[in-house]
Amino acid sequence: MRHIYKLVILTLVLLQSVSAISQNNLSSADQRKLDAIKSNLVLDSLQLNQLHLLFNELAVSISQIDSLINATEISDLAEADIVLRVTVMQAEKREIKALRELDIKNILNPDQLTKYETEIQPQKPQVLHFGIHDRANCNVCTK
Repeated sequence: MRHIYKLVILTLVLLQSVSAISQNNLSSADQRKLDAIKSNLVLDSLQLNQLHLLFNELAVSISQIDSLINATEISDLAEADIVLRVTVMQAEKREIKALRELDIKNILNPDQLTKYETEIQPQKPQVLHFGIHDRANCNVCTK
């Protein structure tokens, strides 16, 4: 019975990845980011093709991980195993997105990279802080 269940899961993952390739299955956030890059930066055709290929390839990988997460969540495993597996898969998704950021930065030239880092994907503040404080005079909040 377990082998049939695994076979069904793998079939679903493969079907979803094939449909993702054929439908340009970007998430709305990824599509907005790609649109922002295209509208704010002057890209040549090679850069544009590389970005489309990068976003579409990684959308397939992320879609596969999402399918596995969904299958794991409805499986008959123990709750602790489900939580552990889902946590690992979510970490894989974050790693894929971090690698995509590095690839995007490698595709852009120095002028485009400067504009990308300031306007499209600004870095988060390095310091996380909480609590009640004077936000008008806080160095982190005012930036």
